[in-house]
Amino acid sequence: MSSMVKKAIVFLSCIAIMSSLFTGCSTGKEKTADNTAGENQSADNGSTSQNTQGQSSFEPVQNGILPYKGEPIVYKGYAADLGIKQNPDTPVSKAYTERVGNVKIEWQTGPWSDYNDKIKVFLSSGDLPDIVWMSDIQKNSNTYGPAGLFLDWNKYKDVMPNYQGYTADNSTLERLQNEKNERYAITDIDPVDVPMESWYYNKTLLDKYGIKVPDTMEELVDAMRAIKKADPGIIPFQSYWNIKYLKTAFANTMKVGLGVTYSINTKKWYYSPFTADSNYKELIELLSVLYKEKLLNPEIATTSREQENAVIAGNGWAFTYMYVDSFENEIYKTTNLPIEIKPMSPPSYNSKKTIALTIQHDLVPTWGYFASAKVKNPELLAAYIDFVVSKEASELFNWGIEGLTYTKDSSGKKTYIKEYLTGTKSLKDVGVGDLFDVRYIQLKDRRAEYERNGPLFKAATDLNLGGLKDGTINANVCMPTPMFTDEQSQEISVNLTSLDTYINESEFKFILGNKSMSEWDKFINKAKTIGNIDKVLEIYNSAKQLELAERVYEIE
Repeated sequence: MSSMVKKAIVFLSCIAIMSSLFTGCSTGKEKTADNTAGENQSADNGSTSQNTQGQSSFEPVQNGILPYKGEPIVYKGYAADLGIKQNPDTPVSKAYTERVGNVKIEWQTGPWSDYNDKIKVFLSSGDLPDIVWMSDIQKNSNTYGPAGLFLDWNKYKDVMPNYQGYTADNSTLERLQNEKNERYAITDIDPVDVPMESWYYNKTLLDKYGIKVPDTMEELVDAMRAIKKADPGIIPFQSYWNIKYLKTAFANTMKVGLGVTYSINTKKWYYSPFTADSNYKELIELLSVLYKEKLLNPEIATTSREQENAVIAGNGWAFTYMYVDSFENEIYKTTNLPIEIKPMSPPSYNSKKTIALTIQHDLVPTWGYFASAKVKNPELLAAYIDFVVSKEASELFNWGIEGLTYTKDSSGKKTYIKEYLTGTKSLKDVGVGDLFDVRYIQLKDRRAEYERNGPLFKAATDLNLGGLKDGTINANVCMPTPMFTDEQSQEISVNLTSLDTYINESEFKFILGNKSMSEWDKFINKAKTIGNIDKVLEIYNSAKQLELAERVYEIE
């Protein structure tokens, strides 16, 4: 690692409130360790060459249970379809199986399109598979854990030395333990801070019309207008996901908090829509102008992610914002792109360039593994999942097998063998990145992702991390939510759920022109009558706050 480091400047912290859920069932003729649920069915990011002071120093410890040598046991799991086709005959898969022994999770997967809805059904019925991959882990832990739906992993901490070590190193993982010291979710462990999203421009198109790369938000809007004038068939800003993601992309860049937000200056939580200097109104007004002038994807309210990606692949766009691996791995599915695409520094707003740290090592990830409280052989499952998040499993998943797919130098630094980087040989063919268990939850290895991704991925990562390092780009950091009691969480939900729903629905009406910006004050006044935001903020500001670690970027 280089010694060139620089602290990121934090201007704003934010809260992302997501609610996605997942579950599944059990089938098969092998001996199983599950409680049986009904029928079953059958996304990705990564980046960077960066490290932080938050990296865990904990070394893996064997728990004494694996490899399991008893009669074969199969746990039934359910997760989203991420395109994994694990081949049991690859060297990596064989090495993984040898390490865990006669125990495995048999995964059934469901599509993203109805994943949330299906999970909600399973949670409502209480009929779960042995293990499920779910988002919104804090809410689900608080809601369904005390009701007896989930296994308390802390009961088996003696056979989970790896996860216990991460918890000791990372105090924010406390948030997954309730006041009774129960832990219902096992999450990713991320040792780095990652700006996993980036702005991009279609250089081929901009060069064609002689338009320079914008540096400010005003220049971006002017460039979009110029593109539209030159060719009305072009979509100046093509969305990548949906209208909610569009809002978040511009909010990150304009340093606008969404919902309950933490001010790094006042060290207080506030509600962004009700705060005059939050730039919240300016955000919604800008998006409404862009939509009205047809500078955005005109079908943004209804198109699916797949349809939006197809439009991007059609090359008829000028600017976009998306995950750094999406062009090469998801949209074009090649590093040999048909047009010249370049990452761009985030357009400045009020003289400040800001990029979101999509991943923070000191925040609890959104996703986690939940086990059914009825699962048989829970101690074995706990030991198994502890191996899933171990350094050894991470190395198998991300690097493969030493001597076959990578080498180490005297300092322990890994490098992929040349043939796997030039495409002569395929990492996928030997099983790298193709283990179901570890794909969903793992000890992340961002350098491995950086090394094996394409040139556009690296260019975006280097641009954004370089800007953070030299101070030309500022980090938009999310502040961890405070430690709430169950009663406080319930009171927040009662007062905030309806308010947030009304706010979100109204935002889209303003953006799509169904409401005039002249109705803004009326909208805010009505919103203030919904719930008790003062009580919510009182709870946020009086609860136990979790401190963020110092952020230091070190680029290899």
